[in-house]
Amino acid sequence: MIFWPQEVLTSLLQNLVTQQYLKTVPSLDSHEPHSQAADHTRSSARTSFEKTAENNHDEQKKKLLTHLEPILPLDGSDSCTILVCWGKSNCCEIFPVQIALSADGPAEWRAIREAWYRRRGSWRKHIPMFGVRGVEMVKISILGDLCRPKSQSTYSGIYKCVANELEIEEKCLRKTITKSELYSKWLGNEYDSLAEFASYCVADDWVHSSDYPYPRQGVEDMKRKLNRLPLRAAFLDAFLNPDIVGKSHLLDQKLIMGQRDILEKLNEIHCPDLCDLDFSGLLIREDWGFDSRHVILPLAVTLLLALVGVSRIVYGDWSTAWTFGGFLVSFITLIWMWAHHAVG
Repeated sequence: MIFWPQEVLTSLLQNLVTQQYLKTVPSLDSHEPHSQAADHTRSSARTSFEKTAENNHDEQKKKLLTHLEPILPLDGSDSCTILVCWGKSNCCEIFPVQIALSADGPAEWRAIREAWYRRRGSWRKHIPMFGVRGVEMVKISILGDLCRPKSQSTYSGIYKCVANELEIEEKCLRKTITKSELYSKWLGNEYDSLAEFASYCVADDWVHSSDYPYPRQGVEDMKRKLNRLPLRAAFLDAFLNPDIVGKSHLLDQKLIMGQRDILEKLNEIHCPDLCDLDFSGLLIREDWGFDSRHVILPLAVTLLLALVGVSRIVYGDWSTAWTFGGFLVSFITLIWMWAHHAVG
């Protein structure tokens, strides 16, 4: 038996382990082609996905432009668009009104009024005790094209009242303006820039809030916007009589849409559907202009004449018919008054 030195045995064992490891585990150089191939595959997949997303975006944008073509002002034209709607909040009809950018206040409302009666019918102006009873600003979502051939509208959709949003906006404006005025009084001077103001006072975090409107013109713009909010109550009077507006522009800037304003809604990363686009517009409400007093008197007269006619046929005498009819009308009136005051 041959006895090998311990050093030789250890060296042989290490060589065997190394050879076995090299056989089972590939070298780093063998991984390099596979890694490059995987990176190339991922890059190709990413490029293909980006191209597909871009194509889908362009295709969706073309579809939206086809639907929105009636409200898009022509290229180079001196006009803008205002959306007008009427009907229920969950089912309304919408049509665009083209207004010249150079138009003054009366011309804007005159164009809206003429477009309204041109589409709804000028005969509506001559119906007694019936007419436009409200004009207010709403948020409009277009669902699609109106498919009724006889309708003068362009779209069907829904609208949402913005009265609560206006109250919130008014509170925010008042809060910001009040805070800004406190800043000015505390400093005793209006600084030309936010940087100059911040360099003066950097200790208080509340000074650097995002709603701090500097330079000073920002505060003046907010005050002007706050003062214009109550003017929306005059929309109805401006619609009924555009000449009372004078040279004032009552229409909110959100209502007036140019071509760029509409196209910017389509340039999002994920091009939205038509119903996802929100537009500001005007809601025009029509209703009868009478209350219960206007209804009860004609109804009582009609009922009296009908009862007199029936009594004349039954009794064959006009005096008896008038007496019986008057008695029934008085009796019915007495019952109605008792129910109205005692019960209800």
